[in-house]
Amino acid sequence: AADDRVKVAVPVSGMADLEYYVKQKGVNSHCDCMFLHNTYQWDWTTIAALVAPRPMLFANSNKDPIFPMDANRRIINKMYKVYDMYNMEQNIDECVSVGGHDYRPDLRIAIFQFFNRHLKRDTKSKVEDSAKYTPLKGRDLRVFPEDKDLPKDAINHRIDETFIPPAKVALPEKGKFDEWKKGMIAKLREKSFRPLAIQTTKAKFVEQNIMSIVATEPQILVLQGFMAEQDEKLFKSKKRMIYLAVPEDDGGPEKFKVMKPFFADRFSGIIYSRGKGPAKSLYSDLNWTPQSPPNYVDRAHALLGHTPDTGRVRDVGATIKLLTEDKELRHEWSVMGRGQAGILAAYAALFEPSIKEVVVIDPPKSHKEGPHFLNVLRVLDIPEALGLLAPTPLTIVGGLDPAFDRTAEIYRLAGATDKLTRK
Repeated sequence: AADDRVKVAVPVSGMADLEYYVKQKGVNSHCDCMFLHNTYQWDWTTIAALVAPRPMLFANSNKDPIFPMDANRRIINKMYKVYDMYNMEQNIDECVSVGGHDYRPDLRIAIFQFFNRHLKRDTKSKVEDSAKYTPLKGRDLRVFPEDKDLPKDAINHRIDETFIPPAKVALPEKGKFDEWKKGMIAKLREKSFRPLAIQTTKAKFVEQNIMSIVATEPQILVLQGFMAEQDEKLFKSKKRMIYLAVPEDDGGPEKFKVMKPFFADRFSGIIYSRGKGPAKSLYSDLNWTPQSPPNYVDRAHALLGHTPDTGRVRDVGATIKLLTEDKELRHEWSVMGRGQAGILAAYAALFEPSIKEVVVIDPPKSHKEGPHFLNVLRVLDIPEALGLLAPTPLTIVGGLDPAFDRTAEIYRLAGATDKLTRK
């Protein structure tokens, strides 16, 4: 698809579609080596369609458990339509062998015949499979005989850091902060947050109780409630605070002294975003806990151009918009989170203007630690992301680390030094 020097393509038992990988959980049967981050949220078969009108043979087996026939039929039927648009139906064909996931003689013969026809214009030469074909044993395929022979300067284990280097963000020139911020947010939307609408879609109450169930998008549910023991005076206050909870909180922010001052004069609520804490119970058929293998939730999101953390940013913004527009709960809402949750709160404030203040407690210094968004390090890292909040008031508890000097510099360039507090 990417290189037109390839004149003929034959995918062999190696391609299915998103309905299989995600809806039928086929991703659980595969390793990450065959997948890509679906940044632009393509139908997976779009990649195969880009080969057209060059000759392509779609070769499979009828009882392959990891590339099943129902997916094969969906793909080849789409390909027939694509080649028909080019009036090049003669360039697309399929071969279905009988058996499981294997590379049998009948497949090889069909492939060599297809190559002969489209590369040599030869339809008459007899094609035979080699009778002497025997698989090589694993040890004979090793480049280095033993593990001790591996090069000490190997970079394979960190190729994700070296193949495409992380972005080096140039800070805004004097007087151009607004223009710089607009451009950086546009890059984030293109590379990492395409699933988020330009205007945040307001969440909806599904069930209102002490801890309400809130839908932030179709079939995506989170929990939202208010802190206990809040008096009428706090309720009438114009200041509001939402705390983005994480499972380790074990009951909420009251356990942590560092958080208490931020709740003292505000009417306060709490959000458990998708897959977090008690909100896990809303998804009885999914295990949101990262595990390997198969780590289905995280990996399926990447195939769709998301990450669970992208969705959690949406959860915060959509819930705040719901509360902001409520007749009784409106006024100014701030967001607070600890660790990675604090960074999720910060990103929500970047995309939802009704969030008037952000408090981040003990944040990670880099997205390498989380939260995780597709391609985000190609755009910026956490210190720059926090700087983008300017001039929104920002408090970083545990923010005296030199990494956040970068955040302070951006606030200075924005003329908003007084809006940043580091403790």
